[in-house]
Amino acid sequence: MLDHQEILTTLFKITQELTKNNIKYWLDGGTLLGLYRDGKIMEHDNDVDLGVFYNTDTTQVKKIILNLGYPIENEKEGRKLTFRCPKFSIDIWGFYGENEKQYWHRAWGVGFYFKKEILDNLVLLTIDNMSFYIPSNTETYLYEIYGEGWKVPNPNFRKPEDYKNYNCTYSPSR
Repeated sequence: MLDHQEILTTLFKITQELTKNNIKYWLDGGTLLGLYRDGKIMEHDNDVDLGVFYNTDTTQVKKIILNLGYPIENEKEGRKLTFRCPKFSIDIWGFYGENEKQYWHRAWGVGFYFKKEILDNLVLLTIDNMSFYIPSNTETYLYEIYGEGWKVPNPNFRKPEDYKNYNCTYSPSR
């Protein structure tokens, strides 16, 4: 069984180093969902998800996390960096500025599109005296990813087909 406090502490150590080095990040995916909705890492979560903008210096991100003692497990051409902790992984997802209205993120072979205002402003979320950056429009962001049911824990949620924003295209009317 994973020690979720260890995951949270490791996450804090990593994000503190990113912040110290002026790297703009935010909690993403299941990490954001669990910490925002439940105030903790979800019981069935076995990784940490962070988002960064594609124009971020990934060489610097790699150096920071490698210096913390976490080796690279996988690298996918600027889309995703995965680092290995002893019992879980750290996924850093790249987000691209598609145009002046949206960001684009690729996972599981498809594109996810988000209105820029969702990610342009970040705020701090504090859990157990540890602060992390999250999208200022967190509830909109979570809705865009998980749909209306994001507020109710669902351990049977599977990816990618269960994601609301799976294989969708950006609609300016939303």
